Parts: sequence; structure tokens; C-alpha cells
Amino acid sequence: ETFIELAKDLDLKIKDFEKCMESEEASSFIYNNIKEANALDINGIPFIYVNKEEIIGEISYDELKSLIEKEIEKIK
Repeated sequence: ETFIELAKDLDLKIKDFEKCMESEEASSFIYNNIKEANALDINGIPFIYVNKEEIIGEISYDELKSLIEKEIEKIK
């Protein structure tokens, strides 16, 4: 029900959304993502890697940009 309410708030086509949510393709996609996250020991979202640095949780655009720029400088 939560996802349906979110879909309504986003003005999605509810019948198409429900059809997608019930599809084997969507279930498989989600299961594979969970499997990959478990293999990488990722237990929260959002989760970002910048080279070997793990970032869990919210990060601003400017913070992410700064981290990436520092990594680029390291290889110059």
C-alpha cells in the first residue's frame, strides 16, 4: 500500500505500476540487488563507493563532488 500511495503522489499510472510490481522481472531485479548488496556487505542505503572509500547515508552533491575531485587529484 505504501508503494501505491507513493506512485499516486508521483502521478504514475497505477495499473501499470501494479503490473510492474507483480512482474517476475521486477522481483528478479530486486532479488539480484539484495544478493549483490549482501555479498558486498552493504547494509544501508544510499551506499556509494568512491574508489575504496565507503559512503553510507545521505551526502550532498558538493560533498560527493569534493570526494571525487580528491580522488582524481591522487592519480594526477
